[in-house]
Amino acid sequence: MNIINFISDCYANELKIALDENIKRQTWQEVKNLSTEINRHCGYINLLSRKYFIQWLNLVCNINITDTNNIIDYITIWEFINGNAINVNNNRLVLIPTETQDRVSISIPQEWLKIPEWVGSYYVIVGVNLEENYLDFWGYINYDNLQENGETDNLNHTVNLPYECLETDLNLMALEYEYSWENIPQVSPLKCLSPQIQKNLITELENSFFPRLSLDFSDWLSLVSIADARYKLYSHRHSISLGDLLKNKTENILRKGWQSLQDFIKDNFETDFDLKMSPAFRSISPQEGLNVLVKNDNYGQILEILNTIPNWQIRENLQQEFIRVLVDLINNTNDEEILWSSVFALESLQANHSLCSKGYGKLINFDEENKNYCLLINILPRNFGQISIFVRVSVLSNEDNLPESLSLKILDENEDLFQAIISEKGDNTIQYKFWADEGETFKIQVSCNNNYIEDTFKV
Repeated sequence: MNIINFISDCYANELKIALDENIKRQTWQEVKNLSTEINRHCGYINLLSRKYFIQWLNLVCNINITDTNNIIDYITIWEFINGNAINVNNNRLVLIPTETQDRVSISIPQEWLKIPEWVGSYYVIVGVNLEENYLDFWGYINYDNLQENGETDNLNHTVNLPYECLETDLNLMALEYEYSWENIPQVSPLKCLSPQIQKNLITELENSFFPRLSLDFSDWLSLVSIADARYKLYSHRHSISLGDLLKNKTENILRKGWQSLQDFIKDNFETDFDLKMSPAFRSISPQEGLNVLVKNDNYGQILEILNTIPNWQIRENLQQEFIRVLVDLINNTNDEEILWSSVFALESLQANHSLCSKGYGKLINFDEENKNYCLLINILPRNFGQISIFVRVSVLSNEDNLPESLSLKILDENEDLFQAIISEKGDNTIQYKFWADEGETFKIQVSCNNNYIEDTFKV
């Protein structure tokens, strides 16, 4: 449990709390999967405010609130909307963080007043000053007074509240808790959206810069109030198109911290690090290896030869024979091991061949002694709109191993687990190969010690 560091150089009724660097660093890790810098910052100040307010509330009200919700529940809200809610018994407190320093008025998104599952008994305004490293709780107001004193902005769908309407002494709210807070207000129910209408609205909003302002607001309220629909909207807007990558449209993936695999290896791997799929053990000449591939009747030998090809110095006339055989294997195999071993062998012989894969890499860090690891993805178009996908999590040096119990998960668009690979002691790479059909969406998630990174891809 963290100790709250109150700042004493403030007015009697003012509640000011110093920010702890470790909590700030951990909080940033938790929100880094939001899609843009602006959204990540919104999530950051919301989660900071939430953590410290819960600590303060537990302290002054002598209660024991624990934040048991999954972080993704908040992430899908902060992708679109400022604010967050804390349930306390039968009451709900809505926190609205602001970085504005002049205490004139506060803008509260209307979602927090119109969605029945979100509306609050009280609304607490939190000033966030990252430059001077503190939170400053401006005050609170109940729902009825907010409705009475706030001015509705129908263009931006906010309620703008003058600062002087706030009760600035939060200790009074804590005192009121002893005599029971006001109940959650009853507001009008939202209209129902059929699954097909939800799907249509999500498609309509996929590329909108301002999704909450792009629909009829009643439709938006209904859509965003449904956790599953909100998650799908978040995933669709957050996704990287594999089709775009195959067409060399890389702006989106580069913006999310990825690099082309060639640049990534050059910038991050130690020069002697070997990123082969698997070791090659057998001593054999290139001509003998070619004969094994042509004969094509021993699975184990074929894999061994394919993984050895990048290490061979092959004469130019023999290279063309290898390329011909590798192309035939790639075009005709249904085995993912043979496929990817053939692809990487081909890339070692002719890097610009049309059957070479597209590869990308990004650094990942779980604050494990500040060590970096990497997430790598290679993609290859197949028949009938399918794409073969090869995902790896790897160390960057021969001297390192992955942390034990690091997990690589593949999730489908409904967040259901498709596959999980868990690292064991001594592993320096974990990997998984699969294929996906056109139109499918999947997520790659890497987690370790309660921290995770994830990216969503659309075929």
